[in-house]
Amino acid sequence: MADTTSSLKTGRKSVKGLATVAMLKANFDSGKDHIEMFLPFVLDAIQSHSTRDFSLEDVKSRVEARHSLLIPSPSLSTILARAVKRGALRREGGRYFRGASFPSAPDLTAQRAAIEAEQRRLASALVEFGHENGFSLASEEDALALLLDFLLHYHVSLILDSAAPPSAPDLAIGSWVGPSSRELRLVARFVTAHATRDPVVLGVLQRMLEGFVLQNVLLLRDINEATRRFTNLSVNFDTGFLLDALGLEGEAAGLAARETVALLRETGAEVCVFDKTVMEIKRILWVYEEKLRSAQGIASLYPTALTRYVLTHKLKPSDISEIVSLLETNLRALGVAIRKTPNRDPRYTLDEKGLAQVIKRPTDTDSHPRVIHDVDCIAAVLTLRGGHTSISYDDARAVFATTTGLLVTHVREWYQASGEAGVCPVIHQLALSNIAWLKRPASASTLKLYELVALCTAALAPPKKVWDQFSGHLRTLQESGRLSSEEVIAIVASQLTDDLLSRFDENVDTDADTIEEVIERVRDQYKVDAQRSIQDAEARAKHREEELRELILRLRRRSRRLALWVSWSIFLVLAGLAVTGSSVPVVEFLQSRSVVGQVLGYLISGSVWLLGIVGLLWGGYLFQWQRSLEDRLERYFRASLLGDVKER
Repeated sequence: MADTTSSLKTGRKSVKGLATVAMLKANFDSGKDHIEMFLPFVLDAIQSHSTRDFSLEDVKSRVEARHSLLIPSPSLSTILARAVKRGALRREGGRYFRGASFPSAPDLTAQRAAIEAEQRRLASALVEFGHENGFSLASEEDALALLLDFLLHYHVSLILDSAAPPSAPDLAIGSWVGPSSRELRLVARFVTAHATRDPVVLGVLQRMLEGFVLQNVLLLRDINEATRRFTNLSVNFDTGFLLDALGLEGEAAGLAARETVALLRETGAEVCVFDKTVMEIKRILWVYEEKLRSAQGIASLYPTALTRYVLTHKLKPSDISEIVSLLETNLRALGVAIRKTPNRDPRYTLDEKGLAQVIKRPTDTDSHPRVIHDVDCIAAVLTLRGGHTSISYDDARAVFATTTGLLVTHVREWYQASGEAGVCPVIHQLALSNIAWLKRPASASTLKLYELVALCTAALAPPKKVWDQFSGHLRTLQESGRLSSEEVIAIVASQLTDDLLSRFDENVDTDADTIEEVIERVRDQYKVDAQRSIQDAEARAKHREEELRELILRLRRRSRRLALWVSWSIFLVLAGLAVTGSSVPVVEFLQSRSVVGQVLGYLISGSVWLLGIVGLLWGGYLFQWQRSLEDRLERYFRASLLGDVKER
C-alpha cells in the first residue's frame, strides 16, 4: 500500500474533550455520584466568570469553552440546583449568584496535565502504528483527533439514534463529519493489533471510552434517574446479538454480549427472544449447513463474523446441525427466555405496511423473510406495550434490541411520523448496554472494553463491494483450473484474506491485478503455513517417538527388575530348603509332634527329592535354573506391561 497522508487537519477538532471524559471517569471512580462528577467543571467555569451574576446559558457556554463539555440545559439545571441547595450558589430572578459557601474552585490544571500526558503517549503509539501501516499522521494532536472521532462515531451517534428522547437537541453534533472508512479501519486495527497487547495503552483507551459513556448517556437522560433499576422492561433481542451471545461471531463479541445479558438481568430487566427470532436464527444456520457441503457454497459465503467463525473452526454440516438442535437449550442456559410472539393487536401496531416500506432494502420485497421478521417483532413490542408510552426505557414495558443501526434509525423516523411519543420500540443494543452499565458499572467492569474490541473487529471486515469482486475472481480462477476447490476454501478461510481486503476502500474500484496480488499473497502464506504445519507435525511425531522409546526402555527395565526379584526369591527359598535338607536330619522334622514341623519336613524332603530327580534327568544345577527362570519371567512381564506397544 502506498503511503497516504491523512485527511485530518491539525486542530480541526478540539481534543480537550478526551481529557475531560477521562477526568469524569476519575471522578466517578472516586465515588462521586452522577451529579457530583460534573460539579467541579461547572464550579471551574463559574470561577472563571468575570461578572457577579450569570445565567444558565452563561455557565453552559463557559463549560463548553474551558472543557469541551456540552451539558444540555435540563442536566445543567439539575447540577446548579445541587450547588444552590448547598449554599454555594443562590438564585434570584432566574439568574445565579455566588453564595457565601461558594468553595474554592478545584484546580483542574494538574489533573488535566497528567491525563493529557498519558493520552499523548497513546497518541504517539497511534502515530507510529500509522506510519508502519502506510498512513501518515502529522502530529499527536491529529492522532487524538482521530481517536475522538472514532469514539464519537461508534458511541455518541448510536446513543443519539437510539436512546435520546425527542426533547434532547442540545447534544446535536452539528456540522461534525465523521472519519473516513480508511481512518476508522486504521484505529480499529490499532486497537486489535497493538492496544490489546499493551495493558497501559488499553487502560487509557478504556478510561476514554467509559468517560464518553458517562458523559453522553447521562447528559441525554434525566440525570437523576441514571442509577435506578429497570422497573418494567422486557428486552427482546434480535438475531445478530444472540449469535454473538452464543459465541458464533468471535470471542470479544461473545464476551460483551454475555456480560450485557448478565448486567441487564442484574439491573432488573427481563431478557427474552421471540420464537420468530429463534426460527430466523435456525434459517440462517441451515443456509450455512447447506453451503458447507461444497467448495462453491463456501466461496459464496459473505465474510460476516459468523462466516469467519464457521470457517476458522472448520465446522462441518453435522456441526451446524448440532448447533441448531441445541439452540433453545443454549439460549436458556445464557439466561434468555424464549417467548411466544403475541398475536397482533391492531389498536397498537400502527402502520405495518408503511414500516415494511421504510425498513426494506432496495432489493427486498415486502415478503422478504428479514422484513417480515422485523415487522413482526416491532408489532409484538407495541402489542406488549398496549398503548403505554414512556420517556425512559426504565419502565417502557418492552423493547426490541438490535445490532443494526439503520433499522433503529428507520423505525424511529416511522414511529415519530406516526404521531407517537415516548421511547422508540427499537433500541441499539450498544445504547441499551450503556444505560444498563450506568446503573451498575462495577458489575460489568470489562463490558465497555469487550464492546470496543468487538466494534473494531467488525470495522475491519472487508467492504462488500471488494469482497464481491474478490469472490467473483476466485470463481473465475477455479473454473479455469488455476485453483483447486481445496485452495479456494483455504483462501476464503484465511485470516490474511480479511486483513488484506479490509485495507481497500469500498469507493475505489479494485482491478483484477490487485485482486490477483491478494490471492497470490494468501496462497504464498497458505503454503508457508502448510509447510509449518508439516514441520510441526513431524516434530510432534518425532517427539512422540522419543517418548515411546523412553517408555519402552522404562518398561523393559521394570520387567527386568521384577523378573530378577521373583527368580531370586524362588532361588533363595529352594536353596534354603536344599541346604537345610542336606545338613539337618529330615526324620527329626517328620517325627515332630508339631504340625508345623511335620509340614516343614515334608517340604524339605520333597524339595530335595525334586531337585535331585530333575538334576538326574535333565542335568544342570539350581543357579542355572534361576537364570533360566529369570529370562522366562522377564519375557512374560515385558509382554504384560507393554501389551500392544511395538518395541523399537
